[in-house]
Amino acid sequence: MRLACYGWVDAEAGSVGSANFLLLRELLARGVEVDFFANEDHVPRPPGLNDSRFHYLGVRPPRPYRSLPPRMQQVINWVLEPMVRRAWGRIYGPIVSERRRQGGDYEAVLSLGTPPAFEIAGVPTVTWLQGPPTAEIDAIRRLRAQIVSSDGTAFWRALVHLYSYRLAVSRGALRLSDRLICGSSWARDLMIADGLPASKIEVLPYPVDLDLFRPEPMRRLDSTRPTILWLGRVDPRKRLDLLVSAFDLVLGSHPGAHLRIVGRPGYGRRPLHPIERSPHRARITYERWIPRSAVPSALRSSSLLVQTSENENFGSSVAEALACGVPVVVGARNGTSEYVDGGCSVFERYTPDAVASAISATLSAQMTDANSISRRVRAAAVQQFAPRVITDRLLKILSAARAEARTPVPSNE
Repeated sequence: MRLACYGWVDAEAGSVGSANFLLLRELLARGVEVDFFANEDHVPRPPGLNDSRFHYLGVRPPRPYRSLPPRMQQVINWVLEPMVRRAWGRIYGPIVSERRRQGGDYEAVLSLGTPPAFEIAGVPTVTWLQGPPTAEIDAIRRLRAQIVSSDGTAFWRALVHLYSYRLAVSRGALRLSDRLICGSSWARDLMIADGLPASKIEVLPYPVDLDLFRPEPMRRLDSTRPTILWLGRVDPRKRLDLLVSAFDLVLGSHPGAHLRIVGRPGYGRRPLHPIERSPHRARITYERWIPRSAVPSALRSSSLLVQTSENENFGSSVAEALACGVPVVVGARNGTSEYVDGGCSVFERYTPDAVASAISATLSAQMTDANSISRRVRAAAVQQFAPRVITDRLLKILSAARAEARTPVPSNE
């Protein structure tokens, strides 16, 4: 099999970038030849993909664009995305043609984490999405009160306009794809409700590096000072406000608990406001970032991981916690809830009481059954997130897309 790939790949980035690295590494190990097309300013050659079957085809945008500050580039990419995408298509077009002349045709175009920057006539396009197109705008509208309280009405309205535009652009770009992959059935249902054909949407979780993310031989926890971990970006949709309010209630049943929050601020104007105004600020530790190499130990040293996100396609930190044998607490509007083991908790209502109850119950269970729970959640992760398992399923999706593209369309005559 020969693939033309495009998208985000970075073994050290976490989330979609590291998942895509694992996928490409596994595909290469299976003998798949990969031509990877990239803007080398944004996606440099990935270290670690040194297989002779991996061909990095990096190009740089025109000099006037490259001379702009990164923030200005981002604004241009967002506001002028259709034109930017067409421009990249023209840049990649001659390179794609030459590669096809040299090595033959591709089985598929595989776009990882972003809509494709180019099409190839007669070759199916398979796009692995980071989330449903409507997820962000739906959450922004639902969370109006929280966003206005922190950042003001004008900021909320600006977000609505921006993400409404982004939604329209995304819908147009995704029409180029023959198959779409999302991380959960929850995300698939949201995409179908948005009008995308059910027949072209596949569900596939991200793979996890099970060697890097693995449990301790024996799980030893300090039941008098349990650590609750949040790991991920701090955007309004991630509901840090909900977690901090729930933590205030958890201290009633677990007075020694400590909340550790790790994550860069997102697009909110005051993303850390919930931490700053908490009456228990002394029991909360905030870190903007930790190295990728430190994430497994941060997970293993925690009693549990909480992800209070709404409209979450697939939470990588949740999957990595499970791989480390660490139970998780997630909400019903989180696609990753489909993959959790019984030693974890899923809250149905996005209220402080419901979240606090789920956290307290999971902490209490750990006090008497920590190692048994650890083994169960690890087993669930191995079964569902092993790179070989995900790659097997991806290859079937690619083969089916190629077979469908080759099937003649019946004549109406």
